[in-house]
Amino acid sequence: MIGCLSDGRERDSGEFAFTLYTTEGDPIVYYLRTVPGTNDVEVLVDSSQDQFGGGPGWRRISCTIAELSPDLLRDCMASY
Repeated sequence: MIGCLSDGRERDSGEFAFTLYTTEGDPIVYYLRTVPGTNDVEVLVDSSQDQFGGGPGWRRISCTIAELSPDLLRDCMASY
């Protein structure tokens, strides 16, 4: 994941998607994107299938992360 996103900063862009499941088994899909020449990370969260979440179906989070790491990406996504 980190390699894909880091390479995207140096090339034309990078994207990575993964799914986490709620306690009830509902999927929440995260799409992470990087843009070349910036330290920005865009996170799109699709919780439209979370029957018990009660929140919006899609959310967008943007974070500035100079050096990508799993911990910093996790912190960014925690603001969801």
